[in-house]
Amino acid sequence: MEFESEESAKAFYNSYARRVGFSTRVSSSRRSRKDGAIIQRSFVCAKEGFRNLNEKRTKDREIKRPRTVTRVGCKASLSVKIQDSGKWVVSGFVREHNHELVPPDQVHCLRSHRQISGPAKTLIDTLQAAGMGPRRIMSVLVKEYGGISKVGFTEVDCRNYMRNNRQRNMEGDIQLLLDYLKQKQSENPSFFYAIQGDEDQYTGNVFWADPKSRSDYNHFGDTVTFDTTYRSNRYRLPFVPFTGLNHHGQPVLFGCAFLINESEASFVWLFKTWLSAMFGRSPLSITTEHDSVIRSAIMQVLPNTRHRFCKWHMFKQCQEKLSH
Repeated sequence: MEFESEESAKAFYNSYARRVGFSTRVSSSRRSRKDGAIIQRSFVCAKEGFRNLNEKRTKDREIKRPRTVTRVGCKASLSVKIQDSGKWVVSGFVREHNHELVPPDQVHCLRSHRQISGPAKTLIDTLQAAGMGPRRIMSVLVKEYGGISKVGFTEVDCRNYMRNNRQRNMEGDIQLLLDYLKQKQSENPSFFYAIQGDEDQYTGNVFWADPKSRSDYNHFGDTVTFDTTYRSNRYRLPFVPFTGLNHHGQPVLFGCAFLINESEASFVWLFKTWLSAMFGRSPLSITTEHDSVIRSAIMQVLPNTRHRFCKWHMFKQCQEKLSH
């Protein structure tokens, strides 16, 4: 049997596996000593080999939720090698499996047979934009396609696709934000912005402060409020403003940021960046929500600043913890 390409052989074996009732994966390959090109490839049953039970352990810590062992040493495989003509021919085939095969009504759940089609992606994108979550979207897809077996993928696949889609959209919007910040800085060198990492390989957090914010801090920056409770954006990212009050009792802004996460490393980076934007002058006091991670970051970056907790957040936490 001949194939036009390695991918054609892979697709053939995966199609065969779907009819029989097992999942496949790419295994070993052999390369040419002359130019390093692949000259032989093996496709195997997904249950081939055995898992190394020690490879996932971390330092002095066991896995909390170990995954089910799925590899049982199955020998079923298809091997192909390339000919001088450029076509691939079968060089080895093992039919027998050492495990039970999956019935036809369940084969769609196997990894190598799960694929989100173009029309399904379009529908997921539309429903995600409307605010629907993976579970509700899967319910719509099951009704639309006439059954879970006809959908062709699982809720986990849908969730992963939505997460990746969200990440791609977010990166595009973040690039628009960075372009805007660059423009503002080119118009006024006193405009300050910073990103974590470099602009070609963006890694997460963004901070900016306009000239007025930096000037206001110079006059009214003795007491600062730091709030991480804002989530009113499509990606639910923490929007973090530094605020204070002027001599009229009016709120003033001392800079703001978008954070990818609320880890200690993110807060340490943010406080250091903000302090740099404010010419290295620490406030006398800073008010935040009651959070141990924020507290630790403040102790590292602003050790001489008095740290206060917001009374509203404290009352809210008391109500939540003491209401039962």
